[in-house]
Amino acid sequence: MKELAKKLINVEHELNKEIKVYFLGSLIADHLRYVFLNQAKKNKESISGELLGAIKLLFKFLAKSSKPANINGGIKVIFGRSGQKHHHHRLVDYLEDEYKSESMLFDKGYKNAIALLPLSKRIKIFFNVLKKLPFAYKSAKKKLTNYGLIPYQSKLITNLTGQLIKFEAAMAYLQSIAGLKLVVVDYDRSTFSALVLAANALNIKTVSFQHGAINPPYGYVPLIANEIWVWGNTWKKSLVAMNVPASNIQIVGSTIAEHFPNHKSARIKTIGIGPNPIGFYHNFALWSQLTVELTDLGYEVIVKLHPSMKVNDEVLKIFGSKAKIVNAAEMSNPDFLSRIDLLVISNSGLGYEAVLANVPVAVKRQAGSIGNDDMMITEGSFPELISGSKLKQQILSIQENYQEVLASETDYVSKNIYQQTGNEARLATIKLINNYIDGVAK
Repeated sequence: MKELAKKLINVEHELNKEIKVYFLGSLIADHLRYVFLNQAKKNKESISGELLGAIKLLFKFLAKSSKPANINGGIKVIFGRSGQKHHHHRLVDYLEDEYKSESMLFDKGYKNAIALLPLSKRIKIFFNVLKKLPFAYKSAKKKLTNYGLIPYQSKLITNLTGQLIKFEAAMAYLQSIAGLKLVVVDYDRSTFSALVLAANALNIKTVSFQHGAINPPYGYVPLIANEIWVWGNTWKKSLVAMNVPASNIQIVGSTIAEHFPNHKSARIKTIGIGPNPIGFYHNFALWSQLTVELTDLGYEVIVKLHPSMKVNDEVLKIFGSKAKIVNAAEMSNPDFLSRIDLLVISNSGLGYEAVLANVPVAVKRQAGSIGNDDMMITEGSFPELISGSKLKQQILSIQENYQEVLASETDYVSKNIYQQTGNEARLATIKLINNYIDGVAK
């Protein structure tokens, strides 16, 4: 999986160098990662079917009802919130409240931008996309093939069409806002890659927040935004090690994490599991046996899925019928952490939040992991759980040394993971944004 990830990063870099106007590699990187890393099934559509899907997207865009652009003057910053989950709101909502009339919230994909474009501009975009699409497709297909990656053609064409539409629409939208200084998003990939790339092309400053733990080789790299604002020095070092210039990284702390004192007893009854979206087979190998063993030992197990995961047949196969499984929409992190006595994670930033909530954390190491698993165990001295006959004794050891384990983990997190959290992080972020708006920072 790591080798495949590195190949996709190389494809992204090379496509960015080949087509610099809209950095094709970064524009479609999330699609490629999803398709190849999640082992999506090949699409067997014919060439005519592939082209039909792209044409439908184009005409759907062209047929959008429009209204005259009515963008208020004085807009200096656009904020991008990519979802409605707890962490999305913690990252962005306070900024919208702080800047009010000076800001605009981008929270519905590109519908905001497209709805404000007059028909004449959408017709121009329509032909621009038609012109760029064949070359973009050939370039992407060639680079993927060079690395032994066979593209899923219909999905690639459809994604290219959609992303080019978003890029062109974002360009037109941003150009219509006089005096815009800054675009700040909760993540510079996925929903907002086209917006950030368009802002970059127009020399509008762009910023992405760190919203989760950084795990090589994927760790917000290649950085699409001009800057990334991170939780603490550990993450800055990680990004620098992955060739992100130190000058492009600012430390502001985490507005997601906050101290939630939970006065728990040292008796472990309920164990939480926080999985990541690493694909069915990897998650099955990591969690299936452990979950069965924990429930057989009499522990209540609550599984809180990563925000990008949903409860489905594959998830049920991984965690079985005895564990309680919830998604991010059903239970916030603070609520989840208030219900458990021990959290077991693998390469997840949720573990650091748990420590701030006075919940001790154990690590289930992913085979071949070079990310947070190794860092937490070797540098932070977090206990490691290993499935098998000694599992119960491992948990009892944590229970017997509950306060000592928690104190050690708290010390590590406070010194290395978060420079500051909650309101202090919000104030640091606002100060930096003000500097960019006022022209103090460059």
